Amino acid sequence: MEQYTHQRTHTDLEIYHYIRKYNVEGDMFAEARWRARLSQNRQRSLKQFLNHDSLPAALNEVLTIPGQRFGFTLAMCHEAIGMKCDEV
Repeated sequence: MEQYTHQRTHTDLEIYHYIRKYNVEGDMFAEARWRARLSQNRQRSLKQFLNHDSLPAALNEVLTIPGQRFGFTLAMCHEAIGMKCDEV
């Protein structure tokens, strides 16, 4: 059913959620299909974000809260990493 949801645009956080979901499940085909929905710049930001140590774990914790999949953009990830928000 997910493959027919192209009628509406998905938020970056929804796409991130599905990428992580399929990564954990080991379904590389479905993960690649969701990654393809991102622009090259956002794919680069996602790769940089996922290579970070603590930020993906923190975002995954936020995703456990219902209704928290709006307002996040992958374009701002490089800014958060660049400002070193996670350092003490």
